[in-house]
Amino acid sequence: MEDFFESMMQNFKKERDKALIRFFSKRIKQSFLKKIYEEVKKQEEIYQYFDWQLDIEKSVTGSNETFDYEICRIIVGIHRAHSLFLKEEEKINNEGKSEYRKKLVEQTVINIKLREYGARYFRKEQILKGEEFLFFPIIYKIYVLSIKAVNDMFNEKEKNFNSLFYNFFMKTLSALSLIENNFMNEAYSVCRLILELYFKILIMDSNKEMLEKILSYANYELNYADNGIFDKEFEDLFDNRKIKNENITKIDYIHYGWVDYIDDYHKIVKRDNPYTNNGVIKYITYKYNDNKKFDMLKDFYKKSHRYVHGNMTENRPLYDYFEISLILSTIVPDVYKKVCRLLNKDMVVNNIDVIKEIKEEKKIVESQYNSINSEKPELYKEYSKKIYESE
Repeated sequence: MEDFFESMMQNFKKERDKALIRFFSKRIKQSFLKKIYEEVKKQEEIYQYFDWQLDIEKSVTGSNETFDYEICRIIVGIHRAHSLFLKEEEKINNEGKSEYRKKLVEQTVINIKLREYGARYFRKEQILKGEEFLFFPIIYKIYVLSIKAVNDMFNEKEKNFNSLFYNFFMKTLSALSLIENNFMNEAYSVCRLILELYFKILIMDSNKEMLEKILSYANYELNYADNGIFDKEFEDLFDNRKIKNENITKIDYIHYGWVDYIDDYHKIVKRDNPYTNNGVIKYITYKYNDNKKFDMLKDFYKKSHRYVHGNMTENRPLYDYFEISLILSTIVPDVYKKVCRLLNKDMVVNNIDVIKEIKEEKKIVESQYNSINSEKPELYKEYSKKIYESE
């Protein structure tokens, strides 16, 4: 009888695995998925990252761990995200390379190890119609860093903890949640706020006393939003501002009047839109001596303007995915490192250098983004047509 049940269980596992592989057959070559899936399951270290305890409530509600499905979903997601715009022969060539298969196994294991902070971000529905990623490798890792940062800050008991950091990561999680639910345009709008917070954090990083000034102007803005009247204190500051240009409005100044307290700000920015985010970017670019990075962020900041004011009506999900990924992968690891240093927390997550992983994923996203802008614009058009024809 014991042999009978053992044989029955073995047959069940075989049939289950076959059904699982067939489930993803429209998205990946079955034999390829089977090889990677079996190699991943041989990695004994992964099993500790799943909850194997029998839970009646989870069983009843259908929320038990889906170990095999989750592994396949990660494999399929990573492989498809890395294969965007590749021709069929290029995909087949990759699948035949032992080094590519080895790398895919390693990447799958890494993402399993990050489940503690990222499991809630696994997609159960497709993000783009006609193209089921199921899993965005770079976005997932940004989510992991953001959750860990928020958890670390939440556990910090000091009352005077920097609110800019907390707001930055909460806004980042908002953008990631919108991406998860296919609201790419809305996510881009939130990215504008995230960029503004990032620039303020950089300003504060070089001058700790600026936090108080930034927050005081935020209070002026809040009071004005509540009652439509400028505070007398703010009116006096506006009348005595350092740059008295007739084109400068009180609204401009309430947003960026705090720059008057930066000693060398007006020497660098001069009269070139001083009380705007463009002025702040110009100052930061000079101070950090990184034109490439901040020119890119400035460009994306301008693009986000179209979404904030509702002028963008074209649906371009892949472009948005690439651009949001490039924005967040550039700034989130930087702020994450600052929070870890401030709280004296380890930057690695379960022995995974997530920042390094994001850098590697960013190279792939940059290559794909550049290809649709220069080398292969026709591929994007063809790809977009395929997306909307399948609706």
